[in-house]
Amino acid sequence: MRSRPLALAALSLVLLGTTTACAGGSGAAAEPTATRTTTTTPSATSTPTATTEHLSLTQAQVEAALLHPTDVAADWVVEATGFDLFAEEESTGPSTVEPAACQPVLDAIEADDVTPTATAKVHLTNGDTTQLVAEQVETVPGTSAADIAAMATAIAACPTFTETDADGVVTAFELVTLPVPSLGDGSVAFALTGTSEDFEAEIDAVLIAAGDEQITLLTLGVTDASVLTQVAGAAVAKVQGV
Repeated sequence: MRSRPLALAALSLVLLGTTTACAGGSGAAAEPTATRTTTTTPSATSTPTATTEHLSLTQAQVEAALLHPTDVAADWVVEATGFDLFAEEESTGPSTVEPAACQPVLDAIEADDVTPTATAKVHLTNGDTTQLVAEQVETVPGTSAADIAAMATAIAACPTFTETDADGVVTAFELVTLPVPSLGDGSVAFALTGTSEDFEAEIDAVLIAAGDEQITLLTLGVTDASVLTQVAGAAVAKVQGV
């Protein structure tokens, strides 16, 4: 069975989940509002480095490998209001993408024909929800560094594009790769900014392949650019050491 590309899965989280929350959907918890102020020069995808042992974690192992608040900072806690960057939203109808060459990217985002054999997630916050770090770890047999290459290709092909939804709302997106050291079998980091008539949001992400494990890390409202690298290293270490 084909595994869902890591890159497209993460974009799905942003396009279908985060932007809805930032637009103020009913029942949504208070979401981070700070913007990342550190200027980061775009860089190429990190060079994959093979892990020494093939990983394929069980449900109990995936849960045990999740980040702890202290992996971010001593005063961080587990987010408890229910805000979920990994929540999926139902499509309201067909959308139009410009340039049209980016349509296959969104088509692939919406296609999810794989169920992970194990999955767990955690959301961590600085306490007042102005900063959020979210992690999802999934065991998906067949995961490979090629999925990371697909992310780099998607960014190169569509660094900017717009989507017009079924209600005529236009959202402009910008993708920029971020310099994060090579992790697992392959990794890529990027910033995605979405701007529409009633919101603007930026989310930073690191996508990592390690054996059968797909690690997705998202930060929202985190102004210290080093945090992304810090939690990414901790996440891989925990997955590999569980």
